[in-house]
Amino acid sequence: MFDAANVSELANQCSPLSAKLPELARQILRYLQQHPKAQDTIEGIAVWWVSERAIKKWLPQVRKALAVLVTHGYLEKHTAAGGNVFYRLPPSQRSRIASRR
Repeated sequence: MFDAANVSELANQCSPLSAKLPELARQILRYLQQHPKAQDTIEGIAVWWVSERAIKKWLPQVRKALAVLVTHGYLEKHTAAGGNVFYRLPPSQRSRIASRR
């Protein structure tokens, strides 16, 4: 059974090899270092362990890209009653994009 000590020991043993491991394998080991009792299916690992890290990594860049698109009029920002912010094509862009198909 894995516990925090076992996972840390495993990660330490893998450290010299970690440069040789694929990036995705290193991400999975890092996740297990932070959540030593975690277990999941391949689908769960892909959705929850891997994509969670990707979202955190890409979020600042997505935020900047959306700001540029809003500034140039390609998207509009809409704040819902609950405070969530949504991005969408303004009507003027919908016809423009549809004509490019």
